[in-house]
Amino acid sequence: MVRMAQWAVIIPADRWATERLFHSDTLVLAGLPAGDPRAGDDTPALTGQPASGTSAVAGTSAVAGTSAVAGTSAVAGTSAVVGTSAVAGERAEGGTLALGGPQAGDEVLLIAGDEPHAVALGRFTSRSEIAYTRRAFDEPAPVGDLKLAEPLTALTPDLFREVAARLGGDRDRRTWLVSVDLPIEATTPAEAVRQFWSYVRELGPAELPTFVWPSGDELAMQAFVLGQEANQDPEEDEDDD
Repeated sequence: MVRMAQWAVIIPADRWATERLFHSDTLVLAGLPAGDPRAGDDTPALTGQPASGTSAVAGTSAVAGTSAVAGTSAVAGTSAVVGTSAVAGERAEGGTLALGGPQAGDEVLLIAGDEPHAVALGRFTSRSEIAYTRRAFDEPAPVGDLKLAEPLTALTPDLFREVAARLGGDRDRRTWLVSVDLPIEATTPAEAVRQFWSYVRELGPAELPTFVWPSGDELAMQAFVLGQEANQDPEEDEDDD
């Protein structure tokens, strides 16, 4: 029988902000070994109650055995890595819980925000890497009664599907035109281009407005700063005052 488990991972606010700014295909978790768990690993079995030194996971629906998470959260210093606790509970045959952690093929919800919301779906490609399957960074979905006690939490299939359904289906892709316009004084076109990329690298999305509109509909142009729509019309700002 092929093993399939479902998980929830909490990502920090700064990582959520980064994911809204830059496109990534995968997310790497700190604190979990890259390989799959092996026989003989220090992973005590749980039958109904958490083992000593673990934290019980709340918010799972009726399952024989209690999901648990062990270990101290380890946060890495790079933007591509998210800290998680060391191991998490895996539901085994007969309803018992073996402490093992995620494996390749397991599904995962990514949760973020002070008031937790689901922001993406993914699938583990290894024990410590997640490939995105659906993104909702700009339109997060409420998680309802889901309660997470640890950065990495095992979920029941029913609870996972209930929250995942709130993210909606995949949207149709379309062509967008994206532009960063900078007035640059230079002696040659090549120098102007060099200055342009220098400004882009130095100022980045925090200070440079980026304009985007559907191809063929320039009147629908919007400006974005730090991944959020930003008004660039000073007259409208004066009217609001």
